[in-house]
Amino acid sequence: MTPHNPYFFNEQFFRTLYYAIPLPTIIMNSHGNVYFVNLMAEKVLQMEYEEGYFKKGGGIINCIVRNSRACCKDIDICNHCTVKITAMAAIRENKTVQNKMEIAVKNEPGNNRTIKFLITSSPLVYREEKMAIVVIQNIGTVYS
Repeated sequence: MTPHNPYFFNEQFFRTLYYAIPLPTIIMNSHGNVYFVNLMAEKVLQMEYEEGYFKKGGGIINCIVRNSRACCKDIDICNHCTVKITAMAAIRENKTVQNKMEIAVKNEPGNNRTIKFLITSSPLVYREEKMAIVVIQNIGTVYS
């Protein structure tokens, strides 16, 4: 049964809903370009929405090759990118895909930490274009 609530058919409502998701969320196309980032992604990635629109995924997640012409290409380092792997697998396999990743944050001695993330991606087709919605969730921090 289809709900008769007018919000279900209002594009602005869904844009507002997406923006309010309480986890960092990005929408990427099959080429690795970012279409949307939500408010939490803006906060976590320390960027404004306009800075992220249609950038390569590596430019959004502060990849080490983000400023080179090789960003999000089929070079070796990008083929190991958990965010890219997860998003592209969701699009290719047409199903939800999850992977874990770790990022080592080196500060002053004795204040280093490893942050663990769960990357979840689901396929999305909008106006005949295949995309993936990618949720980045912090699942733990280990201090060393």
